[in-house]
Amino acid sequence: VFEAEPAAANSMKRPPRHLTASPFSLGNIGFALLQGAGIALILLIGYSQLQHMGWSVDDIRIGIFAALVLALFLLVLANTHFTPSAPLRTEVDNPWMISMFGLVTLMLLAVLFIPFLRDILGFASVTFSSISVAGIFLASCAVWLLLLRFAGSRWLHL
Repeated sequence: VFEAEPAAANSMKRPPRHLTASPFSLGNIGFALLQGAGIALILLIGYSQLQHMGWSVDDIRIGIFAALVLALFLLVLANTHFTPSAPLRTEVDNPWMISMFGLVTLMLLAVLFIPFLRDILGFASVTFSSISVAGIFLASCAVWLLLLRFAGSRWLHL
């Protein structure tokens, strides 16, 4: 899928990466781990807080699952064409990305609304509360990625 992404406009104007430099450097891997750890913390702390506030565990589980699946696309958008001027890029140059997002969303809806598939994952029926939880978690993940993108562009000069 990512091979279908067109080359950056300035790719032939940038100097090549040094032969000893690795794309798996501590800075690159550390930034990716920080993004993922932040999303995990948001979901874990959110689960704990909502459970403590008396929300239904079923609603929280459905919300976390939906937010986690959709947060993967936020990660892709947050790491595509990393520039401070485009915090979460909404236009997609890769035609496969739109299809992939559509299919994953369709699968998510099937898992949440088709009773047989819902039972396989042990989910209860979807309620407004579970959709609200997913929205809150997804928005929190987007804010986290935007903050990291802003901070990363300042600290890492990407």
